[in-house]
Amino acid sequence: MVEPFAVRRVVTGWDGDGRVVVLSDGVPPLTVSAPTGHGVSELWWADARPKGPEDGGDPEPASIGAFPEGDGIAARVVRLPGVPDGTPPDQRWLPMPGGDPERPGMHRSETLDLMVVLDGRIVLGLDAGEYELGPGDAVVQRATMHRWRVADASPCTYLTVLIAVDGDEGLTGSGGGPGCLVTGTGADGASGLVPAEAGAGGWAGAVVSEAASGGLGERELWRAGDGTVFRRVAGPGPCGGRAGAAVGIAAVVSGAVRLGGADRGEVLLRSGDVAVHRGAVPGWTAAGDEPAVVVVVEIPPA
Repeated sequence: MVEPFAVRRVVTGWDGDGRVVVLSDGVPPLTVSAPTGHGVSELWWADARPKGPEDGGDPEPASIGAFPEGDGIAARVVRLPGVPDGTPPDQRWLPMPGGDPERPGMHRSETLDLMVVLDGRIVLGLDAGEYELGPGDAVVQRATMHRWRVADASPCTYLTVLIAVDGDEGLTGSGGGPGCLVTGTGADGASGLVPAEAGAGGWAGAVVSEAASGGLGERELWRAGDGTVFRRVAGPGPCGGRAGAAVGIAAVVSGAVRLGGADRGEVLLRSGDVAVHRGAVPGWTAAGDEPAVVVVVEIPPA
């Protein structure tokens, strides 16, 4: 039996006195759970880069699963069903409309995709090879040809933030390291991983780490040329909030955390829960004995 797909989203904002308040807490209205096991939950959309925390919100129904265009940004959680044993190799890849039957599932979009696995295992397919990822592993997908397939018979759930780009300028940045793959397109047009050594453009590649958290502490996974930051925070102690972001998207990969400063009682987030912060990202503290791992995308004002 397929479990219903539901994502808990907590939206926080700031009141006139500078206090963090909870604006909503529950399943996003644009959430679809299919009998096949597929699920999509749209967390936050903006048709243009936000100028402030009030910009963006829940998209129209026609936007579900779509790629943003122009200067748009989309944040969503996706669940893919497991692949039954014995499935032919060419049927394991997630199909894409109008795809090449010789390379099923291969596609590209004019987007910078910041993705992290929340549960299960998934395989990223590039021209250069295949790379398996597990909970906490991340991908910075820079408008390259790629495809996805779930690694085994268990479902996989992941968070992705898609940022529309126009040309190579929107793909520049720096990052990578253990647990974070950075993709790129070579001179021959083939997709692969960017070399580990940072080049003149500041790009850096990575090899996926077996350690889901990438170690305790805070690590910047990617800093885009426009100032968007993709980071992982892991540890038992408190983490300070961040000022300067118009919107922050935070997903709990493992453990549980308490959001700091929320005035409507304690806000406890568990593994798989997501917070959308309108304004500066508030601080949080790990709850319980298990170290907590949180992955955050901070989107600066335009």
